[in-house]
Amino acid sequence: MRHRLQIRAGRPSDADHLAVLATQVSLHTYCTNGVNTEVAQYVLSELTVERFAVRLTEPQSHILVGEFQEWLVGFAAARFGASCPSIAKSTVELQTLYVQEHFIGQGIGRSLLEAAEAKAHEEAAAPPDLSPAQIERVSKLSAAELVLIDEALMSQVSREWRKVARV
Repeated sequence: MRHRLQIRAGRPSDADHLAVLATQVSLHTYCTNGVNTEVAQYVLSELTVERFAVRLTEPQSHILVGEFQEWLVGFAAARFGASCPSIAKSTVELQTLYVQEHFIGQGIGRSLLEAAEAKAHEEAAAPPDLSPAQIERVSKLSAAELVLIDEALMSQVSREWRKVARV
C-alpha cells in the first residue's frame, strides 16, 4: 500500500538524508559517462552533511522535503533575496529540485514545485526562477530529452520557467 506524500520544511536533522539523496540524484543525472575528478571533488565538497546543515539554518534558504512516512524521496531548495538576470522582479531562485529515480512520474516533483512556488508567493512578489546553471542545462537538452522530463511537472511550471525550457 502506498503512503501519502508529505511535504514539509527541512530541519537540521535532515542534513544527512539530503546529502545522500543529492549525491545519488546528482550522480545518476550528470554522470552518465562515469565519474571524473571534477565530479568527485564537487560531490565530496558541496553535497555534504555540513553544507546542508548550514543551508537549513540560513534565513534566506528554504528547503522543502518530500517523504513517504520517514523516507526522504525528493527535495526542493530555494534561495530568497536572490536577483534573477532574466526576470527583474523575481527575488527567489529555485536552486534544486531533486526526486529519487524510483519515484519519478508519481507527481512528487510537481508537488514539491507547487509547494516551493506557494512559499515564494508567500514571501516574495514574484515566483521563483531557475538558476543560471539550470538555465544552461535546460537549454542544452534535446527535444527528446525534454520529453523525458515529468510531463506533470512541466504542466505546472509557471510561464516564465517554461520560456527557459524552450530556449
